[in-house]
Amino acid sequence: MLKFKTNSSKALVSIITLFTMIMLVGMIGCSEEDNPVNGEGEDPGARGNPTFTITWSYDGDSQSEGPDIDIWVVDPREQTLSTSRDGYSLGPTPQGGRIDYDDQGATGPGDGGGPERVYWPLGEASHGTYTYGVRYYAGTGTAHYTLRVYKNGNLYTTKTGTLTCPDGSYPPLGSRVTVGTIQNP
Repeated sequence: MLKFKTNSSKALVSIITLFTMIMLVGMIGCSEEDNPVNGEGEDPGARGNPTFTITWSYDGDSQSEGPDIDIWVVDPREQTLSTSRDGYSLGPTPQGGRIDYDDQGATGPGDGGGPERVYWPLGEASHGTYTYGVRYYAGTGTAHYTLRVYKNGNLYTTKTGTLTCPDGSYPPLGSRVTVGTIQNP
């Protein structure tokens, strides 16, 4: 414990004031790193083979947490795995396709920047063509997405694009947008 010989109460007030100022400067300095601008999520990376992930930033959204952008994948057997609650929804598909991240933005769990991830456990994916894409599911404003595809644990391709709320309705349920295809293996 510190002991002050003179003006101990003034010294204590000065120390508390200085401590408070340091804490405030520290919080201001960290806020941008701790809270990415416009809610961009962090890509969780590969899990299984193949793996599809999506993150997004947004602007013009009236919600505090941003829009719900969904990922979908159609496997070689024409089975859809989607966070839009269609097809096999969150999985699993008969061939093992699964979803383990689903950011619902202002409409549910998540903060409206992703990630969302679709994957097939190692050895369970069908051989053939996988078609993948995105859908503006709910919210307002414009979303700028990054969709990554991993094969054999390595980043295979990165696609970027922009989605806009189709008509301002809630939920807007925009049309599916095909982003690309890959062959497995």
